[in-house]
Amino acid sequence: MRRLLLPFASLSTVLTAFTPIPAPDYAWLVNTTASFLRKCELTGVGNVTLFTPDASSSYGAQWTRDFTMALSSVPSLFRALPINVSASVAYTLSRVEPSGRVPDRVQANGAAVFSPGSGGWPITLAWDNNAYAGLLLAAYAGAWSDAPFFCEWEPTAGRALSLVPLVGGLAFNDPAAPNCSFGFEDSVVVPGRQLTVSLLLHDAATRLAALAAATGCGDAGRYATLAAAVAASVDDLFDPASGLFLASDTLETLPDVFGSAYLVALNLSTPARRAAVGGFLAAQWRASGGSPATTVFQEGQVRHLPQPLLWKKCWEGCPSAGTYQNGAFWATPLNWVLPALELTGHGAEAQGVAEATLASFRAGGVMECINRDKDYAGVRDYVASAANVLGVVEVAA
Repeated sequence: MRRLLLPFASLSTVLTAFTPIPAPDYAWLVNTTASFLRKCELTGVGNVTLFTPDASSSYGAQWTRDFTMALSSVPSLFRALPINVSASVAYTLSRVEPSGRVPDRVQANGAAVFSPGSGGWPITLAWDNNAYAGLLLAAYAGAWSDAPFFCEWEPTAGRALSLVPLVGGLAFNDPAAPNCSFGFEDSVVVPGRQLTVSLLLHDAATRLAALAAATGCGDAGRYATLAAAVAASVDDLFDPASGLFLASDTLETLPDVFGSAYLVALNLSTPARRAAVGGFLAAQWRASGGSPATTVFQEGQVRHLPQPLLWKKCWEGCPSAGTYQNGAFWATPLNWVLPALELTGHGAEAQGVAEATLASFRAGGVMECINRDKDYAGVRDYVASAANVLGVVEVAA
């Protein structure tokens, strides 16, 4: 029988779902992800083990969002490592500034880097990292049942969430002086009221509220109020023409596949609008016959915007059309897309997407992103690609 999973922490109220895959594929994915974690270890100041985003030595630091995604998705694999995971988490949280500004990444020499991407970009932070700081704390404290650690670092996570400006209940990126919004679109200028950052805030606030209530540390009501504000406002970004939600309400008023799936996985908006998102994804998968690229899927992996849409403005020239953050296909959002399909009654399509992704991984490697039409791929052995899929699949009965 299929069952719903809560892989982040037993205290979580956030929904996700389970997609069955064949036992050999599941075993291969477990072993591959575990191997990546061992290969991406990096020793930081104080002999603390850090985790890079990939096992191919391309990214030489501990990125806040990548570490959070991996730890959230596969805590059992981190538990199996002979290291002190709490020290790895504290390495990032201890470098959050008193203002609440969260590092994009922390380096082995102890330095915190706040600006994502090229040092020449005119941005000083990425708003999603403020939510990821809360998600990182909740992932570790919940999965390890470490109440003292939560109580120690909850004020830091609280400051981080409070720093993100809200307008009308949604995270706001000031068009007059925009920063990066979501790290998987960090090359893109996305001003205005934000979809994905708002959803990350809701997710983090929901998890922190549950942990605060359980431990007595922190203001659970304040977190619940933040989550409720986002929940009451996300429909402002619904786009009836596409059946998806828009990336923002300013400039990048484009249907956001990643964010729309995340919204469904969080059980926000209305049943009809969640069904519209799930129906769009399922129809795209069925139209592909499971193999050729559609406007959304390629080898199970997912495009941020439906083809042929591209982002409108980037900091210093957008990546070539169809590559990287401007039209490649990613496995990282499958921890949102697979639950979105499952929770809207499209379990068969979810299974098809998962199996195609595993076949792609096994044949061509676990990549950061791909576009076979452009003969393009991102970095190899990308941890979040493997971990985010593993976190929402199980062995088929």
